[in-house]
Amino acid sequence: MNIQDLKIIGDSVSGSGANFICLLDENGLYTGSYEWWMPEDGTGEDAGCWFDGDNWEKIDVSLSDGQGFYIYTVDSGLTIQSAGAVKLTSYAKPLGVGYNIVGNCSPVDLDIQKIKIEGSSITGSGANFICRLDADGVYAGSYEWWLPEDGTGEDAGCWFDGDNWETIEATIKAGEGLYLYTVDSGLTLTLPCAL
Repeated sequence: MNIQDLKIIGDSVSGSGANFICLLDENGLYTGSYEWWMPEDGTGEDAGCWFDGDNWEKIDVSLSDGQGFYIYTVDSGLTIQSAGAVKLTSYAKPLGVGYNIVGNCSPVDLDIQKIKIEGSSITGSGANFICRLDADGVYAGSYEWWLPEDGTGEDAGCWFDGDNWETIEATIKAGEGLYLYTVDSGLTLTLPCAL
């Protein structure tokens, strides 16, 4: 997806440089930032685009699968609009050790129990977990991945509430972001087909 496919939409968008995007690589590390350009009257060539604040040029940067971003805004009531194709198959994202940025980029809500961690060697219960972020990017709870050492048993390979050791029912809303923390290498996160 090209960064220009992400648009800041709203009735009142502050001028150039007040709103910006920080890009993150597959490991959640910062790779660069760009500013949203919108003149006060909302018109002009390239009005409503991302640009490089150092040289004031419109940028052509693409996000690869697995990359993430944060968008910082100074105005209230704004939304982010994204253009692109909806995947018609499940999606497997390789995970690195430590924090991984993932999210529900589909246009529909997902049942958290349909999001799976897979790999040949997965450390037992509680070592791998998800931290949810709400629509404002604020922490909204965490859940642990439960998998007994032998990989079998009722509810093996599911998300649970580590405080009361119960399988959880939770919905990851369309556009909701997550941090997934893993302690093992060679793992994959599988997101179900959106449709």
